[in-house]
Amino acid sequence: MTLEAFYFIAQIISAIAIVGSLIFVGLQIRANTKEQRFQRAHERAQRVAPAFSDMVNNADLRAAMLKSRAGASREAFTPDELFLLNNHFRRIIESHLITYREMDDGYVDPVVQEPWRKSMYIMFEMPVFREFWVDVFRAQNHPMFQAYMDGIMNAVEPVKVPDDA
Repeated sequence: MTLEAFYFIAQIISAIAIVGSLIFVGLQIRANTKEQRFQRAHERAQRVAPAFSDMVNNADLRAAMLKSRAGASREAFTPDELFLLNNHFRRIIESHLITYREMDDGYVDPVVQEPWRKSMYIMFEMPVFREFWVDVFRAQNHPMFQAYMDGIMNAVEPVKVPDDA
């Protein structure tokens, strides 16, 4: 074999090695992306869990939420109930704000986005939550998030949720 033949064989081997390493890097990036999505989903669940845990464990909050689901406005609640609802709603909005930022950055799959929008639509069905949003929380948030939440609040019909979600 000539030196030129060794040169061409070495180039072929190096080209195969480069293609193999690119495939490996691609697979690693894909696995890392899946892991990051899983981690973010887990973090979202951890952010929301305390709010729902409070609702399960706190009978007064549970009663206030039932009253609000029945359509009661703010005047129908005691100051203690309003305090509980205010804290509960604040947690939910803060969690949703973080999720909104993740959606805006492209970190949340569309399959996940719609159930989050639907959960906020359900919250806005409660007059007391609407009042808290408009009177208290709205002004404390960025205009883009305000527009996003106002869009959900003013939706004529519920946001569509995939059947498998």
